[in-house]
Amino acid sequence: EKAFEVPKNTNSHYYKDVSKYKQLDVYRILKLFNVTDQNIGHAVKKLLAPGCRSGGKSFEQDINDARDSLNRLLEMMEEDK
Repeated sequence: EKAFEVPKNTNSHYYKDVSKYKQLDVYRILKLFNVTDQNIGHAVKKLLAPGCRSGGKSFEQDINDARDSLNRLLEMMEEDK
């Protein structure tokens, strides 16, 4: 079996070896990319499947929710200065 290789001439930080997993979910992806901020995690979850998740929210509402989470992160960053 061939070992995982990052394609040449790429940004290697965008590639993760997932060969040991049978499946991936948003929580595994967040962990693989070391996302620890809750606002970013919430936005990523919304953006990976906008309008497709349970809860009946529309594509547009999920995009708005992701934006709101990121705007709140920016507000918090400003508050912490």
